[in-house]
Amino acid sequence: MTGTAGSVATPVASLDFAPYIAWWGTVVAAGVVTWISLRNRLLPRWIGFVSIPFAVAPVAFMLARGLPGTSLLGTVWMVIVSLGLVVGGRSGRQA
Repeated sequence: MTGTAGSVATPVASLDFAPYIAWWGTVVAAGVVTWISLRNRLLPRWIGFVSIPFAVAPVAFMLARGLPGTSLLGTVWMVIVSLGLVVGGRSGRQA
């Protein structure tokens, strides 16, 4: 026998977090939006300030607990930022 029950259970256990891990792209996007709105002023500053907790909270939760559970907040962040850009327009510095 080359494998054990523990080695088979490891990939299956990692699939339990797949729906949460898929949303880490929004966490990265929130960090990038924070950077380009506060540092480069390419987007309105309020979007940068709104994006800070959505970029920091999932990373802090993951470091504290070892679980990627709060990255689903990305949906809330995407709705806020999308509506803000559609309604408010782009009032940052022109490139």
